[in-house]
Amino acid sequence: MCEIILLQIIEAIIPNYSGIKKSHTNEKIILLSFILIAVGFSAQNYTATIYFADGTVKQGSTDAIANGMKKINFKENNAQKSEKIQTTSLKKIEYYDSKTQEPVIFERLDYIEGHKKKGTVPKIHNNWLRKVKKSGDITIYIK
Repeated sequence: MCEIILLQIIEAIIPNYSGIKKSHTNEKIILLSFILIAVGFSAQNYTATIYFADGTVKQGSTDAIANGMKKINFKENNAQKSEKIQTTSLKKIEYYDSKTQEPVIFERLDYIEGHKKKGTVPKIHNNWLRKVKKSGDITIYIK
């Protein structure tokens, strides 16, 4: 199943890939390996401070967070090995811009969606939201 999906991805990237003769199986395997290695090296870590729901704070480098992710890889400063952290145990992540060192803040918050029609029950979601601006008591987030 996984091999079929990967071949479909290769066919989307390389025109006429399916036209290669069946006898060129070794070339397909080499090409597939190359693509997987390239994708593996493209994963990027960012300098960040992560805040846990229990109040613990850690500094190091981590993957970019996205809604739907169950775990992130985190490597503490001066650590040899990265650890996988459940995203549900986190409440906030501050990434730092590599040039300006300005923080880019993501917070896991509840928000209401779908309360437009009279008589409908609003849906409450819990997702990662990017903090855009804070002015006094008002904070603006984007989804």
